Amino acid sequence: LALDMRGLLAAGEGPKGWTGPPPAVGVSWRGPLAAPRREADAGPLTGGIAAIVLQRELERIELFEMEANERARLQGRLGLERQRREDARRAAEEAARRAREAQVESERQARERARIEAEATRERARQEERQRQEAEAARRAAEEAERRRAAAEAQRQREADAQRQRDEAAALRRLIEAGQDGPPDPPPPAQVPPPLPAAPR
Repeated sequence: LALDMRGLLAAGEGPKGWTGPPPAVGVSWRGPLAAPRREADAGPLTGGIAAIVLQRELERIELFEMEANERARLQGRLGLERQRREDARRAAEEAARRAREAQVESERQARERARIEAEATRERARQEERQRQEAEAARRAAEEAERRRAAAEAQRQREADAQRQRDEAAALRRLIEAGQDGPPDPPPPAQVPPPLPAAPR
């Protein structure tokens, strides 16, 4: 008088994400007819549920990895963009620094050229002033030489005139002393040295 009965409770179709046969639970009754013991075997159901949970976890992990990869790619792109911006900023700063240095060098060269031109202008002015002073000194020297020559010529002429007058007076005295009549012959003209050549102007 013992009972041994087995049954299977199965669903008509599996839920979403279920793989394999539809979920089922095995049920059995064993023991004496007056008090049979019921046993349930939910192994296939729990295995399917575990497979669904595992698949969801795998999908979640895959999605997390995809998001992590996407974030990594985004961070990489952002890092490249920041690096490009930093490189562009450094290049712009370097170009600006070089432009400032070139401008400073150009201004320095312009000041140096202006200084050299000013010095050359002053040197030309000094040379012109020296030439003018030398010309003025030469003109004054020539005028002084001409004046001295004229003074010397006038002095020689005066001396010659005085000598002629003295000669005439002496001749007249001799005639008077000798008692001769008539005027004496005029004395020969005094020898006057030729004038000195004029100094070049």
